Amino acid sequence: WIMEALSILIATLCLCAIVITLAIFENHTLLDWPFAITINSLIAVFTAVFKGSQFKWTWYKQPHFLVDIERFDMASRGPWGCVKLLASRIPGYNTPWLASVGALVTVATLAVDPFSQQIVQQYSCMRIDPVAEAMIPRANKYSKAGLTYNEVDYDIDGQMSVAIYMGLLNPPKDSAASITARCLTNNCTFPEIRGSTFSTLAMCGFCANSTDKIINETTETPRYSLPSTASTERQVIEDSIVFSSKSQYKSGNRSSQLYTFDSLMWRCKEEGSCYTRETWEPFALTCSLNPCLKTFRANTSHGAYEEEEISSENLSECLYEQPAGYLIVAKDTIRDGAWKSCDPSVIKTEDYFIPIDTTKNRWLGPFSNDRGQQLMWFTQDCVYRFDPLAVRAIHPFLNGLFNDKSLDSHVNQSNYLSALPALSHQLPLSQATGDMWLKNFYRNGTLTTETANKYMEALANSMTGVIRQQPNDTEDMRFVKGKTWRTQTCIRVRWPWLSFPVALLGLGILFTMGIELTTRRGTWRRDWKSSPLALLFHGLDEKTRRKKGELKRKDDMYAASKEIKVRLRKVDEGWRFV
Repeated sequence: WIMEALSILIATLCLCAIVITLAIFENHTLLDWPFAITINSLIAVFTAVFKGSQFKWTWYKQPHFLVDIERFDMASRGPWGCVKLLASRIPGYNTPWLASVGALVTVATLAVDPFSQQIVQQYSCMRIDPVAEAMIPRANKYSKAGLTYNEVDYDIDGQMSVAIYMGLLNPPKDSAASITARCLTNNCTFPEIRGSTFSTLAMCGFCANSTDKIINETTETPRYSLPSTASTERQVIEDSIVFSSKSQYKSGNRSSQLYTFDSLMWRCKEEGSCYTRETWEPFALTCSLNPCLKTFRANTSHGAYEEEEISSENLSECLYEQPAGYLIVAKDTIRDGAWKSCDPSVIKTEDYFIPIDTTKNRWLGPFSNDRGQQLMWFTQDCVYRFDPLAVRAIHPFLNGLFNDKSLDSHVNQSNYLSALPALSHQLPLSQATGDMWLKNFYRNGTLTTETANKYMEALANSMTGVIRQQPNDTEDMRFVKGKTWRTQTCIRVRWPWLSFPVALLGLGILFTMGIELTTRRGTWRRDWKSSPLALLFHGLDEKTRRKKGELKRKDDMYAASKEIKVRLRKVDEGWRFV
């Protein structure tokens, strides 16, 4: 019984190996599978063959038809023989039930392969790609400028100038469209802490209604002006329908504004009905651009990167030289996956190396000799700076765009009021001469504070794109890193399908033990099993053999065996079928 015991041991070990393998790799991807052979092929290696050869000898302790030995032998050789054995026996008192169990086990073995193939199921799953990087550009410092001619006046950086023109003529739809986030699979996630993903240096734009600042100087013809235009020779009602100029008075927090301009215009009171003098009115706006600190929540949705503005705070002027830079020290910052307080250090250290005069809220930069009243040191991720170098380059460029600009109607003053409606509706606005950005801004006389705000926000978003993608920061400060998710094939284990091989192995063990115990109970103890030599050495006794005479054909022998009942007994010549 050594071979049978070894066979059961190997089958048990194989089944245990399958269970352990499945438990380890459940919900893993196929890429995690380390072997050249597939997991389904490995499971297919597990096969169980449970044999019942020994039972044909113990069966003949009592008289039975000789044909049974043929049936038992065929059953020991494969499933078809087992089916024939089962078909030849109707359950009853004389049925070899233990042999039938063995036959059932052997037949059931045929189902092991299809059952084992059902254990493992492959399905599509999302898994993190450890190689592909997900990154969002951000900035703490911006100081880009072009060429300088006298170390005072700087040309604007080429990318910033393009961003300003695009912001005026073809602006991005939102802040996410102004930058390029890196997500190779279009399915990325970024850490979100208290509803926020990251903070960045940005540009903010807004417009405020300043109609109350209009100076009415009407005499025989309408005459209106603003403090910023009062000293100029050009007045808005003489030959212009829109006029913009650099602001000459304070509006809001002027210490945070990089550039501010005023715009005075004739506006239609009610859109679609501007055909009489009474439907037009003077209207004024004060619009500004200012460096700011913005906090965003970011994610990818349907393959597109999206970000939502959570908060915004303006930077303040940093007066250590003229023109000033802009600075803000954040109250807290996202660091190492958590919000960290931006508490200063009284001494300079490896991490705290940005010097700030907290009494005047200014950065003591490399050009400053004033050490300040209260010098504190901050980490670089807490300080956001828009440097004077960038101010020197951008401010004059904006001034060239917005100061002393107008849309001119070329209508004589005496005919102006009667022609006023035609300037915006009855005649194309393209007949008015002036900058294209001012035409877009004016919106055919339907400009409102809300539409002006959206226009300036779009311009600011376009500028923010350059600030975030071309910052003057170290590499580790320039990006917010997230996780890239990729669709892969994963392994799902359907454990109920494993119950059949387990049950089959259990029946095989019980069957083998039953055969061994049945053999040990009797006086006959041999381990002939399926050996054909047993029939050669211990065949029919001479008397039984002579009853049927000489049988030459297999079919004749098979037919005769159905009529002869024999039992295995020990006679003078040894064990014989008698």
